[in-house]
This record gives sequence, structure tokens and C-alpha cells, in this order.
Amino acid sequence: MLHQFSGIWMEYLFQANQGYYFPTVAGNYSYVVSSYATCQTYSDTIYIDPTSLNVSVGPDVWACYGSEVFIGMYNPILGGVGPFTYSWSSGVINLGNGRGQIVNAISNRTYTLTVTDSQGRVATDQLNFYVYQPVPSTISAITLPMCQGNGETVELNYSTAMVQKWIVNGDTMTSGSRTYNLTGSSICQVIYLDSNSCLITTEPDTFYFYQVVPGPHIFLEQSVGFCQTGVGTYWVNPNPGSTYRWEVDQNTFSTDTIVNIVYPDRYTLYETDVNGCEQSSDFHVISSMPRSDMDLVLVHSGNCDSVFLEAPEIVGGNYSWQYNSTWYSGNSYRVNITLGGNYFCRVITPDGCETYCFYTYNGINSIVFSIDSLNGMLYYDGPFVQGTGYQWLLNGEPIVGALNNYYLPTVPGNYSLRILNNGTCYQYSNNIDMIVCTINLVSSSALVCIGSCNGDASVVATGTPPFDYLWSNGSTATSVNGLCTGYYSVSVTDSIGCNSVSSFVIENDSVNFIAEVRHTSCIACDNGSFLLNVDEPVGSYTISIDPPQGIITGDSITGLPPGFYQICVTNLLGCTSCDNLTILQDPTLVPSIKDQLIVVYPNPTHSRIVISVENGIDDARYIIMNNLGQKLLEGWMQGINSRVSLEDLTVGLYFLKIEGKINKVFPVIKN
Repeated sequence: MLHQFSGIWMEYLFQANQGYYFPTVAGNYSYVVSSYATCQTYSDTIYIDPTSLNVSVGPDVWACYGSEVFIGMYNPILGGVGPFTYSWSSGVINLGNGRGQIVNAISNRTYTLTVTDSQGRVATDQLNFYVYQPVPSTISAITLPMCQGNGETVELNYSTAMVQKWIVNGDTMTSGSRTYNLTGSSICQVIYLDSNSCLITTEPDTFYFYQVVPGPHIFLEQSVGFCQTGVGTYWVNPNPGSTYRWEVDQNTFSTDTIVNIVYPDRYTLYETDVNGCEQSSDFHVISSMPRSDMDLVLVHSGNCDSVFLEAPEIVGGNYSWQYNSTWYSGNSYRVNITLGGNYFCRVITPDGCETYCFYTYNGINSIVFSIDSLNGMLYYDGPFVQGTGYQWLLNGEPIVGALNNYYLPTVPGNYSLRILNNGTCYQYSNNIDMIVCTINLVSSSALVCIGSCNGDASVVATGTPPFDYLWSNGSTATSVNGLCTGYYSVSVTDSIGCNSVSSFVIENDSVNFIAEVRHTSCIACDNGSFLLNVDEPVGSYTISIDPPQGIITGDSITGLPPGFYQICVTNLLGCTSCDNLTILQDPTLVPSIKDQLIVVYPNPTHSRIVISVENGIDDARYIIMNNLGQKLLEGWMQGINSRVSLEDLTVGLYFLKIEGKINKVFPVIKN
């Protein structure tokens, strides 16, 4: 595929056959695409003036709270001369070519895009960035109170929400409904799309189901002729905080705890406990017959191992019990049951009347489970049973909010799990003594010198020994050393699997200083000096000079002759920083040297000097020395002018010595 830009008056531009083009003159530009055939396709036309630069960052942007957003337009430039550079104001990651990225959208902002062309022209444009603030929403129960054994419905309080999922006790349930049915205490969250199509997750809401009291136990005192009339006094021993109502044919005839029944019918006693949860017991009074029917009441103490059936307690009555046609022994209004089946109770009153009670018990499918620990986490180890509620206990007491099938202990103690079996009764797990494991990083090097690897760290662990240690560098000891700069972590696991992790960072330490150099005031003077500005607290470092010269007082080194010096500063950690510095003789006092027979120039010099000898010389040599008298360069002088290169020497003060018929020494400065 061939590409060709056309410019002013539809003229083809030379070598403009790429997918881009930088205009150099003002005019109408369009884009032509042609296949290998002769058919051509033309783009729309745009006017561009390279002598002016404009940029359009694009329309304003709306985004969901906390989202990742891309802003700007690709190549948003009109005019100018490429190439172009792009920059965004703070808070935007520059992706180049006019595009930007906002990683976490949390507030309304105005962002600016700045474009600079190759001619130095600058253009800017602004973009308004708006964030949809999440609409606060909660989950609430449709009916209160929430009682064990009942299915209760909770609802998201956001009428226009598009629900995606429910999260109940950590389990994700795919559901598009704003309501959800609970069978036990639960922690609920909802993931939904709000009116701006932003994905929102509600804060966790906890719903507690109250434990329901057993059905009220009815007592009966017969009146004379009870067998024929059923007339008698019925009462209940009240529970604290409970209220009662007696009904016949769904009509309340008493709210007392004791009533007199004077005519035959089916009666119901309702008990509402202090939490608002309700239970009931029925009984049937039959006249003109030597018996009456009353209901048995299932009673449990909260423990699935202690389930009872109770018949009405009649003073002086004689009780007989039957299970699936097999008679029990004993005479009590109350029996302990363990198996599902049909139960029958016959009561003979002191007057000889009989009362029959029936109950079909479906039984409780005991859940076989236990608790265990892994990496310090306690978890339920058993089958999933719909309607099971969880409650973790510490030293026998419920832990507030610990309603999931797992728990991470934060304090040592004796832990167990109580489950509500299908909303009817409690089962209890085994006990586990937990010693919460921790790591104390007792020492670590926060800093090491640049290029050094002498950092160290050590830990002390608490928990149930023995402990397994694993450092991020592979060590399994309680301490490590030889650490370079970097990020490190240590993981400790005790004998019961409790795991704890700690981390630390070792950073570079360096010594920084700036030296002000003061040269000597005259040739052969020794009043040069260095004044140091050290980026360290006063008294936390030492200063040294090599070769040893002058006097070190505080941050100053004085009394120095011309020469080359190495100044070093060492801090308390042992980190050292050095700089090579030179003290010169006052350059204004070292002009080009003219002797009666010899001239040395230029002096000072950048690269070389010329030794000019009047009438020439051929039996002398030159030597270049430093201020310590060390020989650096030497050679023979030829004719009138001898050229000596100083390019391999550093900046500083040197001495030129001529030996032969003429013996002279001259100072030479390389700058």
C-alpha cells in the first residue's frame, strides 16, 4: 500500500509517503491512499500553519471513583514544526503523543497538556476531569427481628442498582436481585453497578439471628368433671422479658400467663421473647369424652446432644411414652430423644381422664466436623451444610463478629467453634490452644556505605517452638549479615503452622561535601586553604588531607602551599567521600617568563608551552616537575623554539627546569 500526502493546491509532497508528515508551510493538507492499481482514496482536508502551534486535548472526561482512566487525544496538534514533545500536569502519567493515564481517579481536577515543537513554540490546552462519587448504600433486613429457624430476607437500599453479586460470609453468590434470603447470622456485601455504571462494593453489614426460646411449656390443673367438660386452669412459667397471648380460632382472648378454659376447642399459646422472636404451643380440649389432645413441645438447651420432648405437666398425672410402637419405661412429662421418628405420650389424670400427645421428630443430622490451624489461621474442617451458622469462641465466650468458617487469632487463648445446625441447635468443635506468633526485628542496619555489603539483621520469634526461618536472601538462620542495599523480608513459621512476616529496607549512606578553594596570594607563599561545606551533622565526621599539609581546624584546612591534594571526609558509619583539589599560585603573578636568554609562553596555558632561547641552543634539556619534585616530562631542547605538550597533565602548578649551559627553573601553570 502506498501513502502520499498532498499539500497546497493538491500538489504531491516530495517523499511524503509515510503514515505521518510534519508540515513546513501553511496550507490545506490531505491524505491520499492508493493500491498497486490506479484507484486512489482521498481523506478530508485540514488547514495547518507550521508558523503557529495549537493543541486540542479533547472533550472533558467523566470517570468512576477509584478507576483507571486514559485521557487526551492521539496527536492532538494543529500547526507547528515537528518533532513535538508532550508533558502533562501533575497526577497524569505521560504516555506520549498527547495521551495520558490516571491510575486512581478520586477527585475532580483540571489537567493541562503542554506541547513544544522543534522551534521552541509552546501551546497548552486544559481538560476538565470529573469523578462520579459513589452513592452511599447499605444492606438492611426487610423484617425484624431476625430469629433462628426462620428464613429472613435482607435488601440493598439502592432502588436503581444493577446487582452483580452477593458476598455472604466470604462466599460469592451470583445474583441479580436486590434481596437475599439468610438462614443464619451472616456478614453480607453487594457488588453492583450504580446509575453511572460504576462498579460499587458495599461495606460489610453484619446480621445477627437471635436464638429462639423453646415453645412455652403449658401446665394444667383440672377442674371437677374435667373428663366431660375439659374445664381447667392452664398456665405457663414466664421467661424474663417475654410476653404471652392465648388464641382460639385466631382470636386473642388473653395476654396473661394463666387462663381458665371453660369450653372445648383448639387453643394456641404464643410466647414472644425479649428479642421479638416468637414460638407457640397448641392444645386441644375435647368435651363429652374421657380424653383431650395436647401437643408435645420440642425443647433443647441449645446443644444438639440435649433434645427433649415435653408434654403438658398435669399435677398428679401418670405418663407413658412410646417411640415407633415401642414403649419407654419411666413416668415423666419430659423425655430425652436422639432419633427421628413418631413419638406418642399418654397421660392419665388423677380423675381417670386420658390425654394423648403426638409428635413426629425428623431428627438432627449431626455434622461431623473439627477445627484445625494452618499458618496461624483457624478453619472449619467439615462438610458444607446449607443453613449452618458459625460462631468462634475464645475461652468459651463468643468473639464478636467472628461469624465465618475461618478465623485469624490475634490474642493467645483456647479457641473453639460453635455451629448452628440447620438453625435448630448448637454443636461444638474440639479446642485448640493458640499462642499467637510474632516476629520482633531486634536489630537491622538501616544504612550501608555506597558499594558496601556489610548490613545485618536479627529477629526473635514468639509462638510454639521450634521455629523455621526463611529470609528473602535464602538464609534460614535467626540472623543474617553481609547485606547490600535493598528490600529484605523474613518469614517465621512455628511448629503449629503459625506464620508471621517482617520486612525492612537497607539504604545507601553517602558523605557529600563542597570545597571552596583559596589559592596562594603570591609565588612561593603557603597561605592556600580549603573551606569545606559537609552535608553531615557537626561532629559526626572527620577530615583528612593527602599529602599531609596545613592545619585542619573544624571544616577548614589552612596554611597550604601550592600543589595537588586529596581531601577526604569520613562519617561515623565509615563511609568516605574524597575529592582531588589543586591550590595554585596567584595566576596574576605568573606572567609569561622572560629571561635574558629564555622566554616561556603562553603561561598560563591550556595545552602546551614554547621555550624560546635567544640565538638557539642544542646542548640543554628540559624537565617538567610537580611541587613534590617528581619528574613528569623531560626532553632535549632543539634550536630557538622548543615546544612541550602538557595535554597529559592535570590542571595545576608545575615547574620547568632547564639544565645545560643554562640552568634555570620557571613556574608553569596549566589551566
